[in-house]
Amino acid sequence: MNDGIDALDGRFTELLSDCRPSGGLARDDEIAARVTTRHPGGFVWLARHIASRELLFFGWRDALWFPVFQFDRTDMSLRPGVKRVAAELAGWTDDWERVQWFVRPHCALAHRTPIELVDAQPARVMEVARMERYLDNA
Repeated sequence: MNDGIDALDGRFTELLSDCRPSGGLARDDEIAARVTTRHPGGFVWLARHIASRELLFFGWRDALWFPVFQFDRTDMSLRPGVKRVAAELAGWTDDWERVQWFVRPHCALAHRTPIELVDAQPARVMEVARMERYLDNA
């Protein structure tokens, strides 16, 4: 097999495992079906949030994959803290890195994951994202 494909498969497996405790990953068709039942014009709503980079997603094997943690499970709205931080990360990370950022422990968050703290401490999580952007661009 191609090394690039093997590496991407491994990266997907890691993300799948990292996202599992916070709701897992779902394919585009599953998310579209959930959104459509809860939002008028669901496909348009979803496309608009994808285009604005407010949604976390990445492409793998001819599908878009979405971490479920970014949605309020009752109405499929976007969790505000996740939405804001995702937009902050959009300028300097790729789609895969943005998802990884939320589910990997950070030393600046006392080795907790951003998704664990984004609702209770949204300003702190945003500050860490901005700090990392600054350091990445320095």
